[in-house]
Amino acid sequence: MPAYGIILSSCRGLIVIAASLYAMSGIFGSLGIWLSPTVSEASCAIIGVLMARAARDKGKRRQQG
Repeated sequence: MPAYGIILSSCRGLIVIAASLYAMSGIFGSLGIWLSPTVSEASCAIIGVLMARAARDKGKRRQQG
């Protein structure tokens, strides 16, 4: 599904990294700046897994009926 790829790419490139940078620097200060890429990548991995499950389930529903 191209839409899932676009969403995940946008999240990874701009949305999640900016949110994690803002949140982590607010919580941990300057250490949060260094931790934010790890948090961002982990968040995007979780989003990717959820999208893959949604695509798989959508494909199964199409095959059934």
